[in-house]
Amino acid sequence: MSRQNAYALVIGIGRYRDEAITPLNFTNADARAFADLLTDESICGIPKENVRLLVDEEATLFAIKDSISGWLSRNAGADSTAIIFYAGHGDVEPDRTQQSQDAIANYLLPYDTSSANLYASALSKEEFQGLVRTVRCKRSVILMDACHSGGVATAGSRKMSVGYSKDMYSSLAEGAGSTVIAAAAPNQLSWEDKSLGHGIFTHHLLEALRGEADADGDGRITMTEVFDYLKRKVPESARKLGGAEQTPVFKADMSEDIVLTINPERIAGLAREAEEKAEAERKRIQEARERLYNFEKENSIPARAHNRANLLIEKPSEQLSPDERATIELMNAMIAGHVSVDTFVKHCDSQGVQAAPRQAVATPSKAAVPPASQNARPAPQRPASPRPKDEGVSAQLNLVMVLLALFMPLVGLIAGIYFMVQSEGSKKKAGKRWVWVSCASFALWFLFVGCLAFLGALEGGYDPYYY
Repeated sequence: MSRQNAYALVIGIGRYRDEAITPLNFTNADARAFADLLTDESICGIPKENVRLLVDEEATLFAIKDSISGWLSRNAGADSTAIIFYAGHGDVEPDRTQQSQDAIANYLLPYDTSSANLYASALSKEEFQGLVRTVRCKRSVILMDACHSGGVATAGSRKMSVGYSKDMYSSLAEGAGSTVIAAAAPNQLSWEDKSLGHGIFTHHLLEALRGEADADGDGRITMTEVFDYLKRKVPESARKLGGAEQTPVFKADMSEDIVLTINPERIAGLAREAEEKAEAERKRIQEARERLYNFEKENSIPARAHNRANLLIEKPSEQLSPDERATIELMNAMIAGHVSVDTFVKHCDSQGVQAAPRQAVATPSKAAVPPASQNARPAPQRPASPRPKDEGVSAQLNLVMVLLALFMPLVGLIAGIYFMVQSEGSKKKAGKRWVWVSCASFALWFLFVGCLAFLGALEGGYDPYYY
């Protein structure tokens, strides 16, 4: 998520104009804390002008609708992230339009809601969905700490009346890159608690976004990590503090997970750790190579066993198989003088390395060896490429095909010469054409065979009949 290209509308309503609507104690604190988190340079770092905060009397029905379809829709572009956070009352009533499947109408309650007529004064589910669709952005995140459920209004719960809807959240998470996390299931209450100073959902949401949800420790908090944290913590706190069930709801339609917050210090620390690990690995490889080279200057090791040791030295230790790890340990023991070179070579042979047998060579005196030749290492001999046997096309069939390729132009040349000696003009012309075509075919055939022979010379004895 680009910090400069993210926009957030944060709403918290604790006091309502209609005194019949039960006040809430911590929704303002929820909204302010969430807005502060979004603008915190060490977490989200969204510019303050990109975050609009509406609390209490600021959060009227018109202000909410205008903030989404006006301010947010104007500013959030095709590559933007749009965030909507709502903490306040949710409510339901029988569906007057008779269009919902469960005959229940869902509402979010703005500051100026009239409890006597939710249809006229509250923000319905359908209106909210329509408003969200006006924001044409790549990523949208909707976080709602409110009730949409049934039961008698209870102190500490963010709901009002009777009834519940089963599909409140499912249709909100439409379109690629959109997520909705709601505080409670449709038939549950969303609780707030004095000891937390927040709603239970928002309290754990803030914890999650500050780093507690970073399950893989990469310094980036994604929406799936946030929900994994909330679904563990919220029910536990609701049972402990309120003796009730509260289960967060997650709906998403994402082509890729959305990163909502980051920890720059953690990311920088991981980068340092990776660089330190890479530097330590480079030193380990260099030291191992030097030890092997210094050892080889005074001891004869077959090339194949030496090459195997060099290859394993470069392989990270966590990627070594048990057999490869045993080979490295034996190589170290050989260099330390605990085992002989012959033991190491035999071990390599047993692992499938066909090392050439060591030959006893009398060591000449230093005076008998020219200075330039001391410590010289013999050039590796390239093994002759074995002639393939019984693989692919046989040599006999290849030879037959080559002869046929030569025979056809030969027939054309003979026929051309025959017609060229005829007296009829058309036959003479046809004969000349055949002769020219046959000669061209011969030339191409010899050129092809010559190329194969040249490639064979480069590769050390390549047989042109095997191609």
